[in-house]
Amino acid sequence: MSCGVCRSPGCSAQLAYGEQLRRIEREEGRIPLTRLAVTTTRIPLRPEVVNSSRRRRSRRLWQVLPRLKLLPSSTITVTATSLSPAFPNECAERGKKTKWSSNKTVDVTTLGNLCVDIVLNVPQLPPASVEEKFTYMKRLVAAPPDESYWEGGGNCNLTIAGARLGLHCVTLGHVGNEKFGHFLHRVLENEGIEHVDIQEEDNSPIGDDDYDGSTLLCWVLVDPSHQHAFCSRFDFNKSPAFSRIKQLPAGAKSVIQKSKALFVNGFAFDELAPSVVLDAMMCAQEAGCAVAFDPGPRAHTLFRSNVHNRNILEQLLCLCDILLLTADEAEVLTGMADPLASATALLSRGKLSKWVVLKLGADGCLIATSEGIYGAPAFKVDVVDTVGCGDSFAAAVMLGYNMRVSVPITTTIALANAVGAATAMGQGAGRNVASAAKVTDILSGIQQQRGKDSEEHLSISSFGTIMPDASPVKPFSIPMHTAAHDALNLLNVTLNKSHSSEMLV
Repeated sequence: MSCGVCRSPGCSAQLAYGEQLRRIEREEGRIPLTRLAVTTTRIPLRPEVVNSSRRRRSRRLWQVLPRLKLLPSSTITVTATSLSPAFPNECAERGKKTKWSSNKTVDVTTLGNLCVDIVLNVPQLPPASVEEKFTYMKRLVAAPPDESYWEGGGNCNLTIAGARLGLHCVTLGHVGNEKFGHFLHRVLENEGIEHVDIQEEDNSPIGDDDYDGSTLLCWVLVDPSHQHAFCSRFDFNKSPAFSRIKQLPAGAKSVIQKSKALFVNGFAFDELAPSVVLDAMMCAQEAGCAVAFDPGPRAHTLFRSNVHNRNILEQLLCLCDILLLTADEAEVLTGMADPLASATALLSRGKLSKWVVLKLGADGCLIATSEGIYGAPAFKVDVVDTVGCGDSFAAAVMLGYNMRVSVPITTTIALANAVGAATAMGQGAGRNVASAAKVTDILSGIQQQRGKDSEEHLSISSFGTIMPDASPVKPFSIPMHTAAHDALNLLNVTLNKSHSSEMLV
């Protein structure tokens, strides 16, 4: 009998279902499904109320099958009988290296976008004209404020939030040997984040003649109405800041190969040539390191510029496992104003995409996967500043993706929303992003809402556009207090694991 996916007579699709399941869990780190037939099995929602054998079965069903309908009696009805697992390792990508091998010692590595933010309150935001804005920035550079106005910026936001969630984070990027660079090194070291420079050991120039190799600065300007504007040399560069870097040094590639996930955002193109960014992402894929891409505002500039840049963007979309973006950015890439439609379109468009994550601001978020669309509203908190919320949110998404074998997506969403909300309660980003204590307070508060009529729910719905052969599945929802409880447990596990690792070192 040949495999129903790749038609190979020797494929492991001929194995018994139990052996298939264990094999995919071990080698691929996920349970991909293409079809469900209908029969009903009822299992308790909370596995701790059953004996050990049923607990194992409950957890297995929770991980493998889409969650379909929440019943009033706090149970989940799972409809499934015959399963037709997809075999990406065995069929679509024969010979590709295992996704999560034992040599992965780094949880998340970020590429580029290291800078010092200088946060200033201004009576009005800078002018829109390029010439006037350049003159405005020159005045700022001529008289920078003292260190009390400085903060770690760019990918520092994600790595600091990730480190506070218990992740081992490494930043790949350039930091200069002057007061701003020394400050950034102190910030990263104090947060337990490693930095690996992308400059060659011989300290050869990395940029054009007008670039002295100093740490990049970004001026974060806030007007009396709390509107933000950003001003940096990136706004005036005709070529990437590090234009002489043609490939990543061996040390940087070694870090990627040891990482579970590589995070790249659109600002990487302000520093590095597109070929260098693509090379880093291909290095990650070859090493079994998941790639996350957040185009950010550069989605507009890349997509709406020349054909070459649009082709680069398409390559990036094809190489990423996780795509993170706002609803506006998704609309730019798809032409679809409906977030659900744009998310499913992007998922089908990316050859390797597992998750498409849409950040919806005050409306929360949604994650589109091959099993369905998962969504939840944002937590209600007193918002002080939204700078860094998306980066903090992304750190929690990376944590959930790394642990997706045992952690439901609903748990990841609850944790990510809580981390984003905790950051919004503070002023500025960098060291002001979410702390574990703030996240714990938010999740604990949600848990206390159990039984209240006004309680929010996480919603899950399936769709047939990604997998036309999939049987229709009814939408369902999970009480937010349940997801918050699981997210709090996940946070405690990662923090305890991180503390244990530090004790061993």
